[in-house]
Amino acid sequence: WSRVGGEWRTVEQDVQEREVVSGAEAVTTRFDDLAGGRWTIQAETTDAAGRRNRSRLTVWVSGGEQPPSRGVSEERITLIPDRQEYQPGDVAEILVQAPFVPVHGLLRLERSGLLEARAVEFDDRGSATLRIPVTDGHIRNLHVTVAAVGSAVRTDDLGNPMPDAAPRPAFAAGHAVLDIPPRRRELGVSVTPRADELEPGGETLVDIAVTDADGTALTDGAVAVIVADEAVLALSGFQLKDPLASFYWHRGGEVRVHALRPYVLLGELAPPEVQGLAPEEARDEEGGFLYRLFGRSQADSAPASAPMATKRGRGEQDFAAESVMEAGLVSLGYDGVAGGADEEPAGPVRERSNLDPLALFVGSAELGADGTAAVPLTLPDNLTRYRIMVVALDRQRLFGKGEATITARLPLMARPSPPRFLNYGDAFELPVVLQNGTDDELVVELAARAANARFTAGAGRRVSVPPRDRVEVRLPAAAEAPGTARFQVLASASGAADAASFAFPVWTPATTEAFAVYGEIDAPGAAGALAQPIARPPDVVPAFGGLEITTSSTAVAALTDALLHLVDYPYGCAEQIASRVLSVAVLNDVLAAFEAEQLPDPEALQ
Repeated sequence: WSRVGGEWRTVEQDVQEREVVSGAEAVTTRFDDLAGGRWTIQAETTDAAGRRNRSRLTVWVSGGEQPPSRGVSEERITLIPDRQEYQPGDVAEILVQAPFVPVHGLLRLERSGLLEARAVEFDDRGSATLRIPVTDGHIRNLHVTVAAVGSAVRTDDLGNPMPDAAPRPAFAAGHAVLDIPPRRRELGVSVTPRADELEPGGETLVDIAVTDADGTALTDGAVAVIVADEAVLALSGFQLKDPLASFYWHRGGEVRVHALRPYVLLGELAPPEVQGLAPEEARDEEGGFLYRLFGRSQADSAPASAPMATKRGRGEQDFAAESVMEAGLVSLGYDGVAGGADEEPAGPVRERSNLDPLALFVGSAELGADGTAAVPLTLPDNLTRYRIMVVALDRQRLFGKGEATITARLPLMARPSPPRFLNYGDAFELPVVLQNGTDDELVVELAARAANARFTAGAGRRVSVPPRDRVEVRLPAAAEAPGTARFQVLASASGAADAASFAFPVWTPATTEAFAVYGEIDAPGAAGALAQPIARPPDVVPAFGGLEITTSSTAVAALTDALLHLVDYPYGCAEQIASRVLSVAVLNDVLAAFEAEQLPDPEALQ
């Protein structure tokens, strides 16, 4: 960078040249003593026939003189609120500190648009205290922005302060967000099942009490109740979302600010030896002005960038905010819309078959005059812990949630873990976990039976289960026929028993294989007949499948399914229409050989 004609420009300096002859291996050339700056390395090659090629690489070397920056950058105003959060009725006090003096400020309160704008009065140290009343309409947050203009000490090209020079224009901005959580709009929801533990299929009531922020019972409201298997919820990490977060979310300010001062360019300052000269006398050897914009000296006149001190005869502070708005330096506009007993069990053992993970869903249950509700709950047959989730609202703007748990358990529990499905001919092991929920050791007799499956190593076991422990038993079995395999499992011990049933599909693993052959039946000596041997495919399932023979005068008939797919395709984009047109056109002469009922007549295809 060099000054040319009073301006900074890039010029080429310290040109170094090397001449080398290429060889079979790469040739290295070296450049030493490179000064700081940007270097361009350019290589030109010329072959024996005089043909040229060129390649260029740019590298940077640290150091070197850079052109001075004479723009005006936005500085930062510090805003320090007196609290971390507020509530309606509070008065937020915010300490504001500007980076320069004198300074004139404008306060903006923003929340989905401009709420208020007013002048800010700074003291001679560049500080001010804002007092902002917080209202109910500010929930959940309020954006506080302060923009300021003024002047600051000018610096030279190396960043050194120049107190004797005319000050430069300066501007700054600061932003703070006041957090106003909707505590007054949060409902207290108490959820208490009348039984902490039940047997599978047991019934109880869930008591729900709802109060407002003052602890007063909510008399006009409703609740939604969901009871689900905790194991299923844990698989996805599900957590019931806070309804307050859905209705009262952090809003953006959505105010766009336009400022002109970033476009101000500071002129060159005259060195001390030429200060006081007339502009036409203060030119350097290359014709550039040695100083511009600010006048001859600081004491000679007031800065041209700060005419607001005496205008209209009004106070400086009053005119500062007004002039900013009048001059259009701050433009306000919207910028988009910036959750054991000793006795034997009496009678047959109840079989657990309803394994629904959703125990209860009540979309809306009315609250009584005392703000309570009792919701009946009947558990499915799962042995698990259920999560009771309740969402409450007052039909206007108050919301809340509450949770509780209830456990379904037995003194002795049998938990089978069947596969999702089987294929015909599969052999597998059926795992059954026996869990002892008592404080005594249990000798458990396990028995199982199956339909459309057989146990290959016996259908019963006797095992000892320690107190408060579990044991896994595996029963080898095999599928018998396609369809549905059904199982029953019974576990019994002294005074305790459990039974469960389940079913899963058994699929047919058969696939269709197609083979095509061709030949002539009208050849000499064929006598109008042709013998075609057919080999039985290996590994067939004797009880399934069959042999289907289709003859045609052309092998093209095998394309029937593909053609029907194109003809019946429901979408009409350009590529789909083109595929249909091309296929029908190519097969036009042989379409009669297809003989498919679903195929349109030739006229329709044409």
